[in-house]
Amino acid sequence: MKIITITSRIVAGIIFTFSGFVKMIDPVGTGIKFTDYLNALGMEWLVPLSLALAFLLNTAEFVIGIMFIINALPKLISWSALFLMTMFTPLTLWLAISNAVSDCGCFGDFIVLDNWQTFYKNLIIIIFVFVAFLGRKKYNWNYSAKISYILLFTFATAALLFQNYNYRNLPIIDFRPYKIGESILEGITLPEGAKEDVYKSYLFYKNKNTGEIEKFDDTNYPWEDTINYEFSSTENILIEKGDMPAIHDFTITDSTGNDITDMVLKDENFSFLFVAYSLKKTNLEAFKKISETVKF
Repeated sequence: MKIITITSRIVAGIIFTFSGFVKMIDPVGTGIKFTDYLNALGMEWLVPLSLALAFLLNTAEFVIGIMFIINALPKLISWSALFLMTMFTPLTLWLAISNAVSDCGCFGDFIVLDNWQTFYKNLIIIIFVFVAFLGRKKYNWNYSAKISYILLFTFATAALLFQNYNYRNLPIIDFRPYKIGESILEGITLPEGAKEDVYKSYLFYKNKNTGEIEKFDDTNYPWEDTINYEFSSTENILIEKGDMPAIHDFTITDSTGNDITDMVLKDENFSFLFVAYSLKKTNLEAFKKISETVKF
């Protein structure tokens, strides 16, 4: 039983450390995912805190994982891990059922899981965490309480500083589909032979005799029977999800909202894109320098 308990603690520690680390590499991405969660839960008032919540969650996961592995503060860490898992496991079940958010972002851009995979993953992790929690009083502390809290503070500080560096610069290890050197045009294009979405089409016709709307599929719809039926509407249902391109959320629109993505990316001439998250806060002097660069 002791071996099972120790193994569960170490496995849980590795998973928590890995999950926290890959998200710390791109805290902005975690913040965006927090925004998706909060909007889906109707908690838009918390959206301004998304980035701060991302920093805290990433730090908590990383520190819990490290402390689990080195067996420091086992009671506190076991309670903290169990709290996170009992909070997020029901949430991921709700996401799997509702599909309110496309993916959880649990492992950043390094590993992308769909919502059901995320829920099953959490079911497995919570078993390890629960076993470690049950054995929390049986662990022999590897460090004194004083040293343990010093380690806790040190790891938390290091995690926050590491995230701050990645926030102010490009991620130190870039797993994002938009990383330097990647072609956005290739990223948004499915490769040859990729599996496409499969849809089932249903057609609705109004029965002229009864006035009822009847449902047909594409094998038996009464398109020739214009005496008894009148076309009403059609509906396409996705029955099998196909492959997705590496980049599936990229669009460029003009000032009127028209999609000009292909026009820009497929232009064979030289293109220079200047990105500013807020034109009101943009340094106007920069535009002058950019204009000179473009002329050159």
